[in-house]
Amino acid sequence: MKNSCNLFHVLFILLFLLMTVYLSPEELDTVVLVEPEVIPLGNRFSITILVNVENPNLFNVEKPDFPSSIRLYSGPLIRPFYEERESRQISEGMRIQYIFTAVASGRFVTEGFTIVSGDKKVKTEPVVLRIGEYINGKLLVPPRIRWELYSDRVYSGQTASVILKAVMQEEIKIFERIKVDPPGMGIFENVKGLGEIETETYMNSEFFSYPVASYLYTPTRTGRVLLPPAYVYQDGLSGRAGGVWIWVDPVPEEIKESGAIGDFTLSTMVEKQIITGTEESKLHIRIEGVGNLDYLKPPEPLLEEMQISAKEEKVDIIPHKAGYEGVREIIYSLSSKEEHSEEKKGRVSIPSFKWFNPETGEIEKSQTEEYTITIRPSPVYEEKEEFPFTLMEIEEINSMREKNLYTQLCSYFFLLPGTLILGVCLILQKGGKALLPVLFILLGATLSGVSSIEELVLRGIEYYNEGELFKAQKCFSDALESRPGNPGLLFNRGIINYRLDRYGEAIADLRKAILYEPSNMELREYLDWMEEKLSLEAQAKLPSFIHPDIFFIITVVSWNLLCLTFTVFLYRKTAMIFILTVLLSVMFAISGGGLIYTALERGQEKGVVREMSEIKKIPEETSSAWFALQEGTTVRIISSSYDFYLAETAYGVKGWIKKPVIILY
Repeated sequence: MKNSCNLFHVLFILLFLLMTVYLSPEELDTVVLVEPEVIPLGNRFSITILVNVENPNLFNVEKPDFPSSIRLYSGPLIRPFYEERESRQISEGMRIQYIFTAVASGRFVTEGFTIVSGDKKVKTEPVVLRIGEYINGKLLVPPRIRWELYSDRVYSGQTASVILKAVMQEEIKIFERIKVDPPGMGIFENVKGLGEIETETYMNSEFFSYPVASYLYTPTRTGRVLLPPAYVYQDGLSGRAGGVWIWVDPVPEEIKESGAIGDFTLSTMVEKQIITGTEESKLHIRIEGVGNLDYLKPPEPLLEEMQISAKEEKVDIIPHKAGYEGVREIIYSLSSKEEHSEEKKGRVSIPSFKWFNPETGEIEKSQTEEYTITIRPSPVYEEKEEFPFTLMEIEEINSMREKNLYTQLCSYFFLLPGTLILGVCLILQKGGKALLPVLFILLGATLSGVSSIEELVLRGIEYYNEGELFKAQKCFSDALESRPGNPGLLFNRGIINYRLDRYGEAIADLRKAILYEPSNMELREYLDWMEEKLSLEAQAKLPSFIHPDIFFIITVVSWNLLCLTFTVFLYRKTAMIFILTVLLSVMFAISGGGLIYTALERGQEKGVVREMSEIKKIPEETSSAWFALQEGTTVRIISSSYDFYLAETAYGVKGWIKKPVIILY
């Protein structure tokens, strides 16, 4: 009897398992419904899940964490349903319903519900809740905004982004008004360009999250700081971002002097390491990277036998989520403390710059930089019998060429008149004499008046005659800012630079002048005399005596005449016109070839060594010197790498030389 009962129990269990398998669907399908579609604030609404399971005992529902904007009122209520709707994915099964109360307006996402039936498991798609408010009798969904922080824990003096963001918006809108109160204890700057537009897709709809306003915040005290609530207004609706607390920690003791927080590199450079008398040299301290670039304190130079006569700061930074990104450069004008009767050595020391890198949590620092500046006594200016050159007067300066027509795009419009005449005649088969005045119109448009430098030139000549060479040099340098290519001004400044013992600058001025007036023998004689005095034997070749503009003008004239004669030849095919056309064609080809040759001859970039310098085999500050170059030596520039040029001397020797040492021409 007992065995019969056990057998009965076993059969019953097997039958139950078979029924379970039979009643369980092969796949779980779900449909999620939200009613109503737009929920009035404070009202109740339902989230209903339809699942293709007929027995409520055969599945289990795992609900997600609900957003704080809704509160669960009741549920789940589970009951069967049967509907004959072609639009419905599920026609029969179980209905699972939750009732909620809407407690905050906006658009929110509820993560999917998990349905488990036997060994099958499915998660419903996320649900978008639109909770609105009645404005003038219309149910509208207000914007939802929030604060987005770079970090909720920063250091005192650290600059970090604070972005006011609109989230879960069905379209990108520009709000009518934004109200943001700055937090205390720091610098709060409104900046542009921070934050990104993000898109998400829920229930076949696309939603946007985008920055409404962006700020950079630099706290100046430690402790807890409240970022106050912010408000936006649009079409009678308002959105509110709740306040956020930010913890501000003290900076490490090692960087209290600089206050620098971020990821930086520091580089320094001295323009001139030899100065004369009261002449100035410039010290550049450059900090580059990402962080509190506008807040940090750069290292100050320590000077011996030198003084700071001026200070300039250049800032090129853009907002970044971790502060500012870019370059901050401080330029010090350094001069000797006093006049010396003999040569002295001035020393410049830039202390090590320390900063805290919040990404690595480490203190980083630069090396201490040391420079030695040779201070020469002011020269005693005596008129030397063997110095055969005098300054050019204003009339001669104004008569000299100071533009390269062949390098100006507008100059090539001079080719248009003949081209237009020929083109019109080819198309219309009639003359184009009316187009000839175009040449003169273009010529008038291209020739621009020269700026007046008479006062500066006369004052510079006067200073020169009185022996005030520094003042004279400044007058001609100022004049060259208005007319940078004038050979006469370059010649005069070259004479003054030579007498100031600035031989590299003097040679550079003369070589620049010869580029504009290659046929001027006075310029070439002075350059030859100077290079002979300085024992500069192997120098870069000077350009041809014929300026490319000569070939350019001949090319333009021959082309326009060629087009005109060919146009006449279309109507009067005579031997004379044919011969003239051939001759003009040959002239155009020769002048065009000459233009190309002389232009290419000048196209290679060259430079003059400003002061006695070392050539290195590799472009590194710490690399050993290969050989020295004399002041005034010319080199051909091949390429560049960071702060170095790859240069080739007239002997064919190649090496790396610092950029500030080279004057390009």
